[in-house]
Amino acid sequence: MEGSNQIVSEPRRLIEHNGDIYACDHFVYPEYRLGNLHDTDLIALAASPFLQTFGQDKLEGLSPGCHACRYLSLCFGGCPKDRFAQIKGRDVPQNYLCASYRHYFEHTAPAMQRMAQLIWQGRSPAEIMPPRNGGAEAGPQRHPAKPG
Repeated sequence: MEGSNQIVSEPRRLIEHNGDIYACDHFVYPEYRLGNLHDTDLIALAASPFLQTFGQDKLEGLSPGCHACRYLSLCFGGCPKDRFAQIKGRDVPQNYLCASYRHYFEHTAPAMQRMAQLIWQGRSPAEIMPPRNGGAEAGPQRHPAKPG
């Protein structure tokens, strides 16, 4: 989504065993408790001002580097809990996993693009895997254990 200013991150909620609902699995603290399944209307919860602000804060807290990154539509700046890497000359901290995310996305992009092509053609994305046991069957290749 290179060149786009709009970021849409899937909402992720956490529901505890007792029915308590939190805005995110990394923010399971009393101040982030949204309600309880037993007494909270889920439709009203989804539209709550607190939840809207929580999501907006995630977007507004992105560094200039995030806004310029070609992979923003894949990582959405990462989790706010990981945004603490200070970069010289910048006021907004960067996600400390940024370099790893970028390396991962660059490494997997060719395979992901090929799988997307196969899906669009109505074929199985497993076709990108090499045949196993010398046969025509697609799937992960198994390597024998090293003697030792």
